[in-house]
Amino acid sequence: MVTAEQAYLRSELERRHDRLQSALLSPSADASLSSLLDQVDAALTRMDQGTYGICEACHTPIETDRLLADPLLQFCLDDLTSEERRALESDLTLAARIQQALLPDQNFSPGGWQVRYHYAPAGLVSGDYCDLFESKNGLLFLLGTFPARESPLRCS
Repeated sequence: MVTAEQAYLRSELERRHDRLQSALLSPSADASLSSLLDQVDAALTRMDQGTYGICEACHTPIETDRLLADPLLQFCLDDLTSEERRALESDLTLAARIQQALLPDQNFSPGGWQVRYHYAPAGLVSGDYCDLFESKNGLLFLLGTFPARESPLRCS
């Protein structure tokens, strides 16, 4: 039986396949597009063979949240090389720094108001976001949250 995640991932991979094929028809197409198309095709083949989402090293399921983020993954976290782990950690650290830099200034005091907030991401990087700014109508507080894990399945 096909799960909702598998159906979603298949549709995403098929959409990527079609977009890559179209892009390859462009006279300015980069050679890396062909390689990426091969990876997408290989993932679709693994789906057809029933091996999609299974780590090629230890043969256990790859983390679903990671597959939703990158449907071309072939290895679980436990089987990443040291270099891949360092690269992933570096990416997460950079994402956390960028996310922190996007938050409102802790000393923001528009129009004499004293503003305080506390932002504590669930992990190194969070899907939530907040902002505070002054408009002609007063202070505006913006809060954005990333819905639950299964949310990509509800998005169109």
